[in-house]
Amino acid sequence: MGDPDGRKTFVTHRKPHLDEVTAAWLLRKYDPAMKQCDFLFIANTPSGGDVPAGEQYIAVGVGRGKFDEHGRSSGHSACQLVYQDLLHRGLIPNDGVKDKAIEMVVEYTHREDTAQWESTDVQHIAFSIPAILRGLAIRNAKDPSTVMMERGIEMIDAVYANLKEYAKFLHEWEDRIEFESKWGPAVGVHSAYRGADKFAYHHGFVLRVQTDPTKPFGDFRAEPKSQVDLEPIYRHLIKLEPNSWYLHQTHKILVSNSDSSLGTKRPATQFSLQQLIDLVRK
Repeated sequence: MGDPDGRKTFVTHRKPHLDEVTAAWLLRKYDPAMKQCDFLFIANTPSGGDVPAGEQYIAVGVGRGKFDEHGRSSGHSACQLVYQDLLHRGLIPNDGVKDKAIEMVVEYTHREDTAQWESTDVQHIAFSIPAILRGLAIRNAKDPSTVMMERGIEMIDAVYANLKEYAKFLHEWEDRIEFESKWGPAVGVHSAYRGADKFAYHHGFVLRVQTDPTKPFGDFRAEPKSQVDLEPIYRHLIKLEPNSWYLHQTHKILVSNSDSSLGTKRPATQFSLQQLIDLVRK
C-alpha cells in the first residue's frame, strides 16, 4: 500500500502483462519519484478496478486514468502512454543510442500487447518474454503478480542493455566493408554487437567477418543454410596464429575469442578486420 510519507505505489492488475511490466520499468528507470515505488495488484473489473485514492497511487493499465489504454479508441498500450508522458516531461535521456534502445523496447512491447507481433515458429513463442512471464505465474502460484513484475523488470533491463549495443551497431553498420567471397556476398564489421551475423544474413550476406573495438577479437560466421565451409580459412589461420582459432563442427563458425572469463586461455588474434577480409578474398 502507499506510504503515508508520499512514497509512490504503482497500481496495476494482477498477473501483469509485458505491457505493464515495461511501463513499470520505464517509470522506475526514468521518473525519480518512482525509482523506489511499491507495487499494488488489484482485480481489473469492467470499470477499471478499485484504485485507492491519493496522488501517491499511479494506476497503469487499470483505473481508466491517463495510463490506462482500455476504453480508448487510439490503439495505445499502457507502456506507450507512460513513454509519451516521460517524453513530455523531459525525463527520457537525450542520447541517440539510449533513445533508440528505449524506442525499440516500447515498440516491441506495444506490438506484442496489440497482437501485431507474429511468429510462425510455435517453439520460438515459448521462449518469448510474455511466455516466460506466464511460466513464472505457473511456478509461483501463491504470489504470481509480484514475481512476474520483479523478474519481468529484470528481463526488460537485460534486453535494454543488449538493445543499446544494437543501436550503436546500427551506426557502425554504416562503415561496413562489403566484398565478394567464393560463396557469395560477404561483409566485414567492426563492432562489439554479437547479433551482427543475423543482421548481415537478413541483408543478403552469406558470410560476416567481425572484429571488436573493445578487445582483440576475430569472428567468421556463415549463414547456416549456405554452402560456406570455413575449414580452408581455419587451416591457413592456425599456421599464422597457432592455438588462437577455433573451428566449430559445422564449419560455419570460426572464432578467436580472448574473453578470459570463459576460461579458454586462447591467445587473442592480432589481425585487423581488413586483414581478415583480405584472407577471405585470397
